[in-house]
Amino acid sequence: MKLFKTLLLLLIISVSAYYLATHLYYYPCDHPISYSLGTIDPRFNLSRDAASANILAAAALWNTAAAKILIEPGSDTGLTINFIYDARQGLASQINSAENKTDAQKAALDKRIADFNARAADFKKRVQDLNAQIVYWNKRGGAPPDIYNQLQSQSRDLEAEGRQLQTEAAAINKLTANFNSNVQDLNASIDSLNSLLAQKPEEGIYDSGRQVIEIYFVNTKAELIHTLAHEFGHALGIGHVADPKAIMYAFTSQSTKLAPDDTSALALACQKINRLSYLFGLLKTAISPNN
Repeated sequence: MKLFKTLLLLLIISVSAYYLATHLYYYPCDHPISYSLGTIDPRFNLSRDAASANILAAAALWNTAAAKILIEPGSDTGLTINFIYDARQGLASQINSAENKTDAQKAALDKRIADFNARAADFKKRVQDLNAQIVYWNKRGGAPPDIYNQLQSQSRDLEAEGRQLQTEAAAINKLTANFNSNVQDLNASIDSLNSLLAQKPEEGIYDSGRQVIEIYFVNTKAELIHTLAHEFGHALGIGHVADPKAIMYAFTSQSTKLAPDDTSALALACQKINRLSYLFGLLKTAISPNN
């Protein structure tokens, strides 16, 4: 009986030792994050194929850096990525439309002003030439009848052309006033957008509790990939870094490459975790008098 108890104890110790050896440490990056594409508001004008391609490109940044699969498409039970259209995207769309309209107006207005200035310069030269001829003939006591009639005809034509130029100048002034008004409206929209951006997440969020990534902006492909990669970084347990060129910098950009700060943060996030130390840490935090 004593021998049986001893053998049983040795078996329990061996099993426990094996379990601790194989389960004491946890490697976060050995367990890929599975994601699925959720809803896309149709007002983004973004197809599911295009969204999926951009998501794959964002995930590939981290997968390539780790030389292993960290993020992969999977079932609906994993991380869900939704494209949420809100007031900021609406304003951004309005601004893009207004900017395009304003740029077209400016180009047309600039051309019209350039044409007017060329006509006005030519008109001024012909008026000067006519005045020079009139002075020339006045000094000689008057022009012959045929030249006089010619000068009179030129004078009437120039007067008519001068009135046309005045009308054109008034029209250009009105167009310029309208253009300036449109620019003011555009600036007001930009101010409104900046105000909204100061109150809400700029491009997207990762919610660990609900296991969702929500994207609020779809401006350019590069910017979207950057935002998706940024939120994937948070899902991997990476916080913000100081390098403005990094994917995990606090503000968005057009960058689609990981910076050294990103890869360093990834290496830190992928370090093995001692389960016992982790549990003791949680217990210590839970019973701390400061909580």
